[in-house]
Amino acid sequence: MLIGELIDSSKIDMNILSSPLSGLASFGHIAIRNNNSLVGAIGCSGEILLRTLQQDVEDNSEIGEDSPIMVLYRGCYRFIVREVIKTIPYPVVIVDEIFDEENSNRTSNNITETLMSIDDDDDDQLQYYSDASPKELKERIMKTVRTYIDFKLDEVSREADNNAASTLLERSILENSGIVTSSPADRRSQIEESAAVFDVFSSSLIDFAITPREQNFAIAMIAAEIISIDEDLRRKILTMTDSVRRLRLICKTAEETVSMMRARKVATEIAALSEDEEEKDLKVGPPQLPPWASQISMGTRIEYYWNEEYGWSPAEVVEEPLKIMDELLITVRFDADGEIHRLPLNPDEKIRWRPAGFGE
Repeated sequence: MLIGELIDSSKIDMNILSSPLSGLASFGHIAIRNNNSLVGAIGCSGEILLRTLQQDVEDNSEIGEDSPIMVLYRGCYRFIVREVIKTIPYPVVIVDEIFDEENSNRTSNNITETLMSIDDDDDDQLQYYSDASPKELKERIMKTVRTYIDFKLDEVSREADNNAASTLLERSILENSGIVTSSPADRRSQIEESAAVFDVFSSSLIDFAITPREQNFAIAMIAAEIISIDEDLRRKILTMTDSVRRLRLICKTAEETVSMMRARKVATEIAALSEDEEEKDLKVGPPQLPPWASQISMGTRIEYYWNEEYGWSPAEVVEEPLKIMDELLITVRFDADGEIHRLPLNPDEKIRWRPAGFGE
């Protein structure tokens, strides 16, 4: 993947950036550093493919030594610093490349055994994904990322409609308050760029990731980038050498993210249709399923009112609903105890169901 970055010229030797491309050494970005020493630090290497001095458009200043540098940067591999050669004028180090393990049995090697610790805190949370094969995990991640992009595009479209309805006074108040908000057009552009990158990635995967291990790594990383996982999780998957465990963690995170997006969408639709629904219930005739019921699918988060003792119990739909006449049979797994139940959603029982988070 090619990444455009602005690098402050004061932090990089100008002579290096002005040298021929063929003579450039790999640059390294340190992502994890536990102490003041560079030894043991973990990061990613990359190569600068293209660079150019950029003129400041705002003050129309001339290009000079202090001008920012626009570079086209390609990531290469993960590394761990083994030895520091020098630190002035900039650090030069010897690194060992970090490879994923051949299998998921976590066989030790010199790098992971002496310099990296594997965090097992989330193993219990990944039990649900332990039975899924790497092939199934990859398929689920790719499908979930595509769903995420579709949801984000839909959100941006709805934001554009709401923004068009906002008044000039409202926008002026936000600007005067110092609240910086990107426009729906800018966000749409970003999502469309992510969609384009993902399309290219999907069609070119077998060209640059030949082995299953390489594909495991590439799919997990592109998914983490597109769904914008938090920094702690980014560091965790960067240090992992078990590619299958990384897939499980990303699959769990991606599906939970999409599930919450689906729940928010359903809750918004319910709020918009609540008045109409109340009027429909007052009409003569048999009761109907709520409009949001048609949005329920595998992965949807819901809440079910079990009884007075347990109250509203959060759960996840684990199978596609089965429709029989005017009733839905929905298989859910409850968060509290992990038990799986197949429960009916029909017009008479609809009061016991609601989207996750709707009652907050």
